[in-house]
Amino acid sequence: MSQLQKLLMTISLLFIVICLAVCIYFSVALPSNDPNAVTFYVMTAIFGFAAVWFTITFIKSLKK
Repeated sequence: MSQLQKLLMTISLLFIVICLAVCIYFSVALPSNDPNAVTFYVMTAIFGFAAVWFTITFIKSLKK
């Protein structure tokens, strides 16, 4: 894997983790009766899955 590809994948993973952290923060900070709370619960699940999947893909690509 070239250095540019490693850099871009690292930056992408960093942005996914930042988005996940923001979604977790708003999921915890918003009261449960807020209509936007469900949206942040769903976004937290999506970004959590994306972070796990992208990390596994990144580690596998480094081994090649």
